[in-house]
Order: sequence, then C-alpha cells, then structure tokens
Amino acid sequence: DLLASVKHLRQNPETNSTIQSMADSMYFSKYHYIKRFKQGMGMTPHQFQLQNKVRKAQRMLENGKPLTVIAADLGFYDQSHFIKCFKHILGLTPAVYRQAVSRLP
Repeated sequence: DLLASVKHLRQNPETNSTIQSMADSMYFSKYHYIKRFKQGMGMTPHQFQLQNKVRKAQRMLENGKPLTVIAADLGFYDQSHFIKCFKHILGLTPAVYRQAVSRLP
C-alpha cells in the first residue's frame, strides 16, 4: 500500500527505488501511482525522496561526515548535485548548515 512506500522512502531515502517498481508493487500504472502519492503526501515520490535524503544528510552533517561521503552515501550523482538539492530544500548550503549547527550548545 501507499503507506509502505512512504515508510520505505522515509527509512531508506538513499535506495534508488524507481517509481515504476513502487507502482508495480501496488499494481498501479506509474502515472496513477504518482497521482495517488501526491494526493496523500502533497508532493511527488521523487520530491519526497529528495526531502528525506536531505533530512538524513542533516544528521550526517551534524555528526561531522564529509560532504563527498554524504553525497555518495545518499546516492547523489556528485557533491555538486547534493549541494544544489540541499540548498533548494533548506535554503542554505550544507557548509552553512554545519556551521550553524556547530554553534549550538
């Protein structure tokens, strides 16, 4: 069901599950799956996966992991793609985020 897809994407955002494979698991067409997902979650499966990748990246940044490692571990094409996605979703770069978090008590 749709909740299983949401749970999977939330817990494993780095897996490259295709929309087609998720749709097939529910016996939906790809387009019907995207429509149902968007109705339920307010965003497409791809947007939801990217959002969850960035959430996981935030935790990794807080733990001091290098950007190159984070980008590779989360399945981004390269570090530049990771930075662009992170900034698009949070409005600041990973480096600025890391600095801000390091100043917290």
